[in-house]
Amino acid sequence: MPEGSTLDLAMAPQRSEDGDSNPAVGRALYSGRVRSGAWLIAEASPAVSLETLDAALGFVRDLVEEGRLRLRGEEERVVFDANAAIYSPEEGSLVWEGDWVRLAEPDERTLLILAAPVFRMRFGAYWPSDPIDAGDG
Repeated sequence: MPEGSTLDLAMAPQRSEDGDSNPAVGRALYSGRVRSGAWLIAEASPAVSLETLDAALGFVRDLVEEGRLRLRGEEERVVFDANAAIYSPEEGSLVWEGDWVRLAEPDERTLLILAAPVFRMRFGAYWPSDPIDAGDG
């Protein structure tokens, strides 16, 4: 993108056929300019602090670039373990290094499934999300 370009990213979920879904879930808008080859987000909706947005982007960056997830606290571990029992039940399929976990055999899809309820638990107060259920990755 050329220097100074404005970039807007808007997201919205597909409409639910049953009409029972929360219309705020999955909706977001980010806007900013390109400077020195990087997109600098200046506005976000729903409104979140720079620290929260940076933490959420760091969470995703660790997943995508490093192939790992850091769990913070017992509640995140419980929701992670419930999903891991369904989606990665084989012994030795997870490698733990302190609070960090990665898959023994890299698989981006499975890692994202395992991380989704942790993300919702950690950031659900900032971005509306569906309830967290075991197996609901």
